[in-house]
Amino acid sequence: MNSPHTFNMFSHFIKISNNFSNGSVKNFIFAVVAVFTSTWVHAEEKYRFIPYQPNSAVVQNTKGDENSIEVNYSFRYLISTPSNDVTRWEHFLTYTGKFDFYRGTRPSGPVINRLNNPAWHSRKYFNKQYFDWFDVGVEHKSNGQVTLSNELVPGTTQYKAAVEYNAGNHQYIDSISRGMDYLSFEVKKDTVLNSCMKCSLYLKLYSFHISEESNVYWGKYAGQNVKFADFERVKTVILIPFGKDSPTDLIREFSVEWTVGDKGLATDSATLWMKWPVSFSWGVLPLTIRAHYGSMNELSNYSESQRSIGVGLAFFH
Repeated sequence: MNSPHTFNMFSHFIKISNNFSNGSVKNFIFAVVAVFTSTWVHAEEKYRFIPYQPNSAVVQNTKGDENSIEVNYSFRYLISTPSNDVTRWEHFLTYTGKFDFYRGTRPSGPVINRLNNPAWHSRKYFNKQYFDWFDVGVEHKSNGQVTLSNELVPGTTQYKAAVEYNAGNHQYIDSISRGMDYLSFEVKKDTVLNSCMKCSLYLKLYSFHISEESNVYWGKYAGQNVKFADFERVKTVILIPFGKDSPTDLIREFSVEWTVGDKGLATDSATLWMKWPVSFSWGVLPLTIRAHYGSMNELSNYSESQRSIGVGLAFFH
């Protein structure tokens, strides 16, 4: 039987969808906050609904594109019974999303959806014997767009995406539909670097692509029958927390993500994160800097190598 809390959480999700379709960015963000707040206030559920990947909002500059505000949001909900067993299995749902808001630079109507990534995960913990845990995921990744990549210019044999790409029409390229269903395998290992510093190593394999929408008809890889796996097969993340010498200190983090596809270093990409909360007399400001170089910056144009840098806020636990 569903609890009143569960019904309340899903009713908020329905409100999010309605607000988003009505084109109100402010209401959409408030609705997301409402979901987090309504869930966390229930003490018995505090270990079930938590952040998953980094949640952030940054002002971003991308070479070859207009400036935007990029918002990342991610959470997970624990399906299995909460347990402190160091060799437990956990089963949980996750949802990670991303959108851009182009304020005063180009139309974005009101935002451009970049990523929808719902997934089911089953995770086995190992009491740090060999590694911390091993995770198997069944995932869907898409950008929620509807324009087909192989549309032709009426009366010609030219691909419309190639024409718009050569004309610098970023808005059209953003509208191209992308999606895939796949299995993922991930391990995590914590390592002590010295007496006051440790790091976490994550290694994730993307495998068995069940279906995908990935054809490219423009740019460097036009007509070469490339797939997502050519650009994203293995992701390695090194995360180093530091600055917590006492219980009252703020935790700062530096992380490096390196993604390699089947084409090796020809299509690899890297993302750097620096999360640096700053304390003031009136509170804490969770500042962050994010930089990306290489492919897989956006799903719609995933094969394009891009350079971007953003400064803003990051929320983590």
